[in-house]
Amino acid sequence: MLILVLLLSSGCAHLEVTEHEIYPFRAVFDVKGVIDGEEINTTGALLVTSRSSAIAQIYGPGGLAIYTTEISEGTLVLKDTWARVVHSSSVPVKDIVGVIAGDVPRGVYLRRTRAESRDLITYPWGKLLVDSLMRPRQVHLKTTPALEIHLTPGYPDLLLLIMRGSDTVLVSMAITQGGRWRER
Repeated sequence: MLILVLLLSSGCAHLEVTEHEIYPFRAVFDVKGVIDGEEINTTGALLVTSRSSAIAQIYGPGGLAIYTTEISEGTLVLKDTWARVVHSSSVPVKDIVGVIAGDVPRGVYLRRTRAESRDLITYPWGKLLVDSLMRPRQVHLKTTPALEIHLTPGYPDLLLLIMRGSDTVLVSMAITQGGRWRER
């Protein structure tokens, strides 16, 4: 048992994806969904500079940035139009932001099983389903309530279905730079 723990903590079992041309990842997006029982329908832009760092802006009428979200090294900060902090919290997986660009989280995984042309990787924080090109297709985080993200390359470039408890959000992204979603 001690040898297993040492092997896991040394990082022997981890996924590798080259970062060649993944970052910076830029996209514009449309968001539709229900959060806390209220419907949302908005647009925005996203810049992911590394697997653990990103900035997103939500636009209001006339293209004014009404919210800015900054994620860096496991910390999420939400700011209003005047850059006042509205909310701050930690992110359950420090490098989860890279998933949006098609990157896989680093770190030790516990188990890897293969089903057809996909792999299901079990981490201490949850599960990741990757396709044959090692692009993330589903993320299941062990949070309360559980957080699920389904990533589907498609129209226009990437669709994200995000579910957490009764909250459901659909994000349609048009990629302008970087990422791994256009790989075949």
